[in-house]
Amino acid sequence: WYDENNFDYIKWIRNFGRLMLNNEPFSISVEQPFCTLKDSKIIVETNPLDSYFIRPRYDLKAFKSGVILREEFSQWYENNIDIGVNPLEECLIAIPKHISNEWRFLVIDGAIIDSSYYRKEGKRIDIKGSPDSVIKFAKTIAMNWTHAKICLLDICESEGQLYLFEFNCLNCSGFYAM
Repeated sequence: WYDENNFDYIKWIRNFGRLMLNNEPFSISVEQPFCTLKDSKIIVETNPLDSYFIRPRYDLKAFKSGVILREEFSQWYENNIDIGVNPLEECLIAIPKHISNEWRFLVIDGAIIDSSYYRKEGKRIDIKGSPDSVIKFAKTIAMNWTHAKICLLDICESEGQLYLFEFNCLNCSGFYAM
C-alpha cells in the first residue's frame, strides 16, 4: 500500500494544479519547477523577498519544511548541511502564504474515514471533525487520487480559499484529535 515514487510533490502538482497551496514554486527552468538545496542559495541571493517557503520535493522528510527569513537562510542552509542533508536534495521554494486553518483527514481507498481540525492561525488546537465544506473539498481530492492506499491528507485555508496542503504517510504522522 506504500509507493515511495508517489511521495513526490511534483506528482501532486500534476494531479491537482491550482488546488495545491504551493502550486507555483520558483523555477530554475520551465521544465524543472524544483531545484537542489544548493541551488536554493542562488534563488535566495538573487530574489529580493524577505522570506521563502522551502520544503523537500519528496515527502520523506529529508529536512524540515517551513518559512525561512532571507537573513537567516545561510545559517539554515549550513545547519542542514552540517546534519547530513545532501546539498543535491531536491526542494521546492515558493512565496510564503498565510495559512489561517489546517485540517487532517484519514483516507483509506479514496474514502474519508475521520478528520481533525488541528491548527488555527499557526497555533495547535486539536478538535475532532471538520466543517462540511472542508470535508466536501477533501472528498474531492481523495476520490481523484491519493499517493497511497492509506494516507493522511492535509487541507488548509489561505485567504478564504481551501487548498490541498500535502499528503502524509500513515506511519509517521500525528492523528491529532481523530
